[in-house]
Amino acid sequence: LENEESHRITRRLVYDGFDLLDVELALHCVSRADYNVLLEWLLLNLSEEQLPKAFAAKADIEVMRASEEKKVHFKVEATNRLCASYGISRSAAQKALLLSNQNEHLAAARIFRTLSGLPLFTISGESPADSETTQNALDMKTGENEAVEAIYEGSKDVRVKMGHGCGIFPDVWACEISFSKLTCLKGKPLTLVIQDCDNLYPYTMPTCFIRESADIRPAQMRALLRALAGEMAKLRNCGWLKSEGE
Repeated sequence: LENEESHRITRRLVYDGFDLLDVELALHCVSRADYNVLLEWLLLNLSEEQLPKAFAAKADIEVMRASEEKKVHFKVEATNRLCASYGISRSAAQKALLLSNQNEHLAAARIFRTLSGLPLFTISGESPADSETTQNALDMKTGENEAVEAIYEGSKDVRVKMGHGCGIFPDVWACEISFSKLTCLKGKPLTLVIQDCDNLYPYTMPTCFIRESADIRPAQMRALLRALAGEMAKLRNCGWLKSEGE
């Protein structure tokens, strides 16, 4: 039955215009025969040129929500920020916003976990934590600020900035690490941002993205983010890998 479902979904995605090899790769990476999950993986991992015309960027920044047959208008700024931060297509950014009810915080977290092959989840901000947990999270972030600053103090190749206003969301904490040169990018600079999404990091997993990098290709950007997510999951697995509903 599972093979039959996989074949059915494969035929549907190919009918939608996706290349068979891309669909098979998505099935291999996701290991789950679910149309929406596979479609999201394809939108996040294929370049703009590889996407079918039906999923290409729209000049008026609109997308048709087929199930409700109504147009959803996305904020140009939010779409552009997500595209630039994660190296994804405009269609992928719009879909993430659509699935996150236009909440850019949730959309960023969803994109990062999907790109990284981590299970999707519901950010805890949907059910506010108590004040003690929020304060404990703030204290732990303050401790991390001091530790990271001590590690890179006096470094000529690394610059660190932490606190509110560092990431793309000015109302939550972020850590911005700027490298003047990286070997993996042939000595080019790169700025990595680790962004709290719900004011509860480190209890919940942050989202990460790349900014201010010279000539980095979208595929390189996504590969770096996948590697980073894997390291984060290994170093601090405090419930971050739980999927939605667990």
